[in-house]
Formats: sequence, structure tokens, C-alpha cells
Amino acid sequence: MYAEDAEFSLQIRHLCALAFVPMDKSVQYFNDLIESNYYVENENILSLMINYFEDTWIGRPNRRNGRRLPIFSVNMWNCYESVIQDLPRTNNSVEGWHHAFNAALGANHVSIWKFIRFLKHEQLLQEVRLEKRLSGEASPTRRRTYRDHDKKIKVIVENCSEIPTVQYLRGLSYNVQY
Repeated sequence: MYAEDAEFSLQIRHLCALAFVPMDKSVQYFNDLIESNYYVENENILSLMINYFEDTWIGRPNRRNGRRLPIFSVNMWNCYESVIQDLPRTNNSVEGWHHAFNAALGANHVSIWKFIRFLKHEQLLQEVRLEKRLSGEASPTRRRTYRDHDKKIKVIVENCSEIPTVQYLRGLSYNVQY
């Protein structure tokens, strides 16, 4: 259904957009979302996703008007402050390095000597990069599409308090990629 129905796809991404809500408003925005027309009208097809999201990311309501602890606390997945402070939201640079590391070794199980040679080469490469930065050379720039994408998200996030909840999540949903 996600691949065939554009509106359904967009609505599911509203859940991902909750990562860009101020931490102390995550539950409020989640509640507003699941009480929105689309979620109420499609409760039968969305209930499993909502239950999963509550258990994993928000926490289930309990009898005392609070919530149980989710599997992952909000401070682990929330990106609001990262966007405001222009910090990276992901560890993609680490994942990219790890991929390059595996590709350079060329095998799952290499000899200790090949591994040591590779580490020495990697150390030298990192020292050269560090010296370039220390000498004032600019860091490699990110691709323009990623920079533009981040700017759009930042504009929306900076206006969070001025945009109604579901519209805010919808705006972010157009820009959430996974």
C-alpha cells in the first residue's frame, strides 16, 4: 500500500516527521496526529503501525495519565535541536567510512598483516586530512541536493510554533526521506 498510494505514504511519513518536533511536545504532536481526520478515518489499516510506534518510540498510555517508557527514549531519536543548531542528524559519515573500510579490505576475513597495512594507510590518510583542516582548507562540501534538503527542513523547524501541528508534520513529511 505504501508504494501504491501517495497519500498513505505521505501520512506514514508524518510519524517520521515527529523526530523534528521539540522533545517536550513529541507526545502532544503524536496525539494530535492520531486524532487527525486521516488517522481516524483509516484507523483499521493504521492501528498496527500506531501500536508499533507507541511501543517503540513514544510509550503506551498508562492508567495514571502518563506513558510507559518506550523502547527508545525520545532523546535518542529526536532531531529538533540538531536541526536548530546545524548539527548532523545521522551517523552517515561513520557508515560511509565503514563501507569504504570494508570495500578497501576486499574480504570478510583478511590476514592480520593485510589488516595492519590497511590501518597504517588509513592512519596516514586521516593525518593528512587533519593537517589540511588545521591549515584552513575547507571541509569537503556536501552535495547540493542534501544542502537544499536540510535548508527546507530547517525553515520548517524554525517556524514550528507558528504552524498548526498536522500542517507542520505534513510539511516535514514532504522532506523526510528513508
